[in-house]
Amino acid sequence: MEIAEQLTKLAELSNIELKIRDKRDRLEVVPKLAKDAEDEAATKATAVEVLDRKRFDKDRERQAKEKDLQGERDHLRKWNARLDKIRDDREHAALQSEIGTLKRVIGRLENDILERMQEIEDIDKDMAKAKDVHAAAQTHAQEEWSKVQEEVATLEGELKELEASRTKFTEGLPAALVNRYRKIADKRQGQGVALIKGETCSACNTVLPPQLCLQVWKGVVLEGCPSCSRILVHEEMTRSTTAEQAQQDGAPA
Repeated sequence: MEIAEQLTKLAELSNIELKIRDKRDRLEVVPKLAKDAEDEAATKATAVEVLDRKRFDKDRERQAKEKDLQGERDHLRKWNARLDKIRDDREHAALQSEIGTLKRVIGRLENDILERMQEIEDIDKDMAKAKDVHAAAQTHAQEEWSKVQEEVATLEGELKELEASRTKFTEGLPAALVNRYRKIADKRQGQGVALIKGETCSACNTVLPPQLCLQVWKGVVLEGCPSCSRILVHEEMTRSTTAEQAQQDGAPA
């Protein structure tokens, strides 16, 4: 394969590489929108779980106080029954005092239970709202994933085609040249080729020696830009506008 043909293929290969990089970048970015929506739904689900645990704790407190209340009421019934049988005034007065204290304890327990019941009712209202918010967020996440799945499938199909085209081009080039191109591309954000436009490297805008430009144009040398090291291809050697477009869309020097 002549050097001129190698250079032309390198320019087209560079264009394909740039498109592959773009597809891969999009495959990372596109699902992020759906992932953000999914994370938001998960946050809303956590809010519901927090309220559910809070309700559970309040209900457990209510049940404990109701148990205590039942025990105190049992004691009150026993003491009231005993009070009717006591004839000693001092003992009668002492038991009445104990009964009064017990009634105050029962009153506090009843108030505490009512407070817990009110708190549980408030939590239930908050939970109903939180569940609605979570359901909406979950629906939104599902919709976003549905959109993303279609776009991801399209991007993956396009990426597969581009990778097949890249394989075709690399198989037609000398292995040493491909390795050289790869090393440069890895250092230059995916772009290992630069077009010579006039006497300037289109990638880094360095003015090139006229003799170098002429030799590349004639296809007698495989040279890199003295500044950015990208393999130089003269714009007149490209068979389509795609290589030039690659330079316009490519990475900076």
